[in-house]
Amino acid sequence: MISITQNKATPVLQVHVRKIVAFVLFAACLTQAKAGQLRTVALTGGGLDAPPAHRFADLQSPVINDAGEIAFLANDGLWALRGGELAPVALVGDQAAGLDAGVRFSSFSTSFFTSSIVINASGQLVFSAIARTGSFGTPSIGVWTADPSGVHPILTPGRLPQGAPVGASRAEPISTFSLNDAGDVAFVANYEGSDLGDFGVDGIVRFSAGETIAGPSSGDVVPSMADASYVRFYNPRLNHQGDLVYTADINGPNDSTRPAIFIEPHLGDQRVLAQFGSPLAGRQDDARIGIVGRSLPIPTNSEGMVAFPTHLQGGDTAPPKGQAIALAASDAVEVVVQSGTAVPGQPGQTFQPDGTGFFFRPLMNENGHVAFAGRIELGSTPVPDNVFFSDGGELRSVIQDYADLLGTNYGAPPIRVRNLALNENGYVAFSGLSGRETIVSFIATGSPDTATDLITRTGETIEVAPGDIRTVDTIWFLGNSGNSSGESSAFNSDGEVVFMADFADGSRGLMLYSPMPKSGDYNRDEVVDASDYWAWQTAFGTSGDRVLADGNADGIVDAADYTIWRDALGSGSLYPVPEPAGAAAALVLIGTAAVLNRGVCPPRSSPRRLPVARNRQRRRSPRQVSRPRSPRNLDCA
Repeated sequence: MISITQNKATPVLQVHVRKIVAFVLFAACLTQAKAGQLRTVALTGGGLDAPPAHRFADLQSPVINDAGEIAFLANDGLWALRGGELAPVALVGDQAAGLDAGVRFSSFSTSFFTSSIVINASGQLVFSAIARTGSFGTPSIGVWTADPSGVHPILTPGRLPQGAPVGASRAEPISTFSLNDAGDVAFVANYEGSDLGDFGVDGIVRFSAGETIAGPSSGDVVPSMADASYVRFYNPRLNHQGDLVYTADINGPNDSTRPAIFIEPHLGDQRVLAQFGSPLAGRQDDARIGIVGRSLPIPTNSEGMVAFPTHLQGGDTAPPKGQAIALAASDAVEVVVQSGTAVPGQPGQTFQPDGTGFFFRPLMNENGHVAFAGRIELGSTPVPDNVFFSDGGELRSVIQDYADLLGTNYGAPPIRVRNLALNENGYVAFSGLSGRETIVSFIATGSPDTATDLITRTGETIEVAPGDIRTVDTIWFLGNSGNSSGESSAFNSDGEVVFMADFADGSRGLMLYSPMPKSGDYNRDEVVDASDYWAWQTAFGTSGDRVLADGNADGIVDAADYTIWRDALGSGSLYPVPEPAGAAAALVLIGTAAVLNRGVCPPRSSPRRLPVARNRQRRRSPRQVSRPRSPRNLDCA
């Protein structure tokens, strides 16, 4: 059985909006959503009196990290919102770093990428762009990274990776990017050269510690399979330990091409996680892994687990067993859900059978939780899609009632979930469409243990600026991330969602949704307990707009915020209120108190572990950026 340790599909559509002079609102207006607040980050449709640098004509591909930093593409370049300040990262017309003088960025959006930007926990960015000399120069696609020190090249026409295939003269990215919290980057590139054929050679490229290094390429022998060679590669992913996971087509001894999923640990040798014909754990039948969803990125986490869609095959003569979502780690593969089976908790409903069944790409977070959207039916009648979640136990549905979520006037079926994201705390955000002639677009968030909250939908109004009220027409949300594989994410661990709303007047807004936290829940785990005291204690005396322990939102963490936690706890407090000068001593006191009062800690789910990975310690790369740990992990280990 696959271990889940409790620690931590459609691309956003690139819609061309009409060219309207734009302006930016730096949180100028907050609109109360049903369970949180909507904040306008950027907006098209402004007047000529808007600052020239902020006259966006288009907004695309917004992403967010756990610090609440937002990056997005506009018609004139790449922008980032940090600490409440919006500033360009790289603009059309800027000198392209790493290229000859006069070669300038000409575009930041290409057709190759689901989103051509990724932001990690420390605010580092990776992005693709097209650069050329003048208006008619030969365009070149490259990859760059950006941090507070500037923009730096990873892959440009004049910068081949170390160890590139012999005969390569240039390389261009042809996949989405993965950027982990250590700043490592991975993607697929196509190498061109006079000796590499008409279509060149594909290969994995990694960027680490300032060096761009070529990985395996087409034609190379698979290290863990001496009788096989690589044919092509798909969307590699890095976890936060630096382990690399990718899908590749390989040729076997009979020249038959088959897909396989590989992991290259940052410490250790490459191995196969799953391939065509892999046996399944815990099955009484002869079903085996068939064709995996090779073109989709395979999510992974720091335990080296992966989740992937697949078709199950029977034995040598048996027919296919249907479509499934599988979980793999080390040498074991386990099916999470299969088409044609009953939907848990929904009497009479089944996942649509093979031939009509369809599962969206599964997502995985750092804790090994898996989420996906599935098509289901009641009898032979299709019913609305649902979002499903597994933490290693029984599969559970997230959406309980669409009428309650969307209101009674939400359009005729079908209701389809279009984009899905999963965060570290087991919450999902998703967007979808309902109706046939009248289409209703919506975005919502929730979990199996909480109510599903609508953020907004077609027909609702948003006050995007004081006195400026606009009606929502269509919503665009970047899903397909579990925040553990270095992917573009529009949903962070605090439950914040960044998305685009097209309004009825033809303008577009880049919106930030922030859920309203439970009073005193300073570590945002939905439980008010001793670990929230630790979060408050650690932040005591700090100030800013995004300090989680600022319970009264006055910009500083002080004794008043302690009072809010104590009142929310409901039974007084065992812990003293520190003076600023005594904060260090209080850290010792709270550590002792936590040991003496472990009964206050919330219960944990029992972890499931693979037999081959018992007592495995989580590894951390020496160069990895330390990620803040939950107080629960510190006090209640």
